Amino acid sequence: MKKYFQMLLVLAIATTLVTSCGKNENSEVKLNQAALVDSQSSYSTVYNMKTVTKGGEGMAVNFTYDENGTIKTFAETTKGKVVFLNFWGTWCPPCRKEIPDIIKLQDKYKSNDLMVIGIALERSADKAIANVSSFGSKQGMNYMNVIGTEAIGEAYGGISAVPTTFIIDKKGVVVEKVVGSMGLEDFEKIVKKYL
Repeated sequence: MKKYFQMLLVLAIATTLVTSCGKNENSEVKLNQAALVDSQSSYSTVYNMKTVTKGGEGMAVNFTYDENGTIKTFAETTKGKVVFLNFWGTWCPPCRKEIPDIIKLQDKYKSNDLMVIGIALERSADKAIANVSSFGSKQGMNYMNVIGTEAIGEAYGGISAVPTTFIIDKKGVVVEKVVGSMGLEDFEKIVKKYL
């Protein structure tokens, strides 16, 4: 019986590691002062997060970012859209695995008022923009990415593992939370409920 319990424990730990990456205490992202760095391709643009403002209970967290010298807010950028907000990291294998399906999701539903936004939680703050821009260019990421801060994770109740995805409806209400990687079919089932 003891051996059976140990096998179940090992299986549970292995499953968690395969579908998500745990947050390492050394992986905090500190706010970088660079405003905006365009990707080297026509794909994803990467921004630095400036400020974070927690919304009301059950509401999306608002944050600001600098777009070519103009301060923009998450709220104004996503107004009237269903938002697929994906917390991820270039260092995380399950995150990298689901990126092609997120790209397909954006392609398929962007005209249906879906907006995909990546929140990159990078381990090296001084290389975060370069790492995410390079990765996004190579992968053909077709959606906006923002370099996350510790504050955004805390405002969403703590991000203990990546990928973690929040679905936010057109009124700004957080309606779904998914911890761990998923595929296109599962993403579509969730998103279609709110479009």
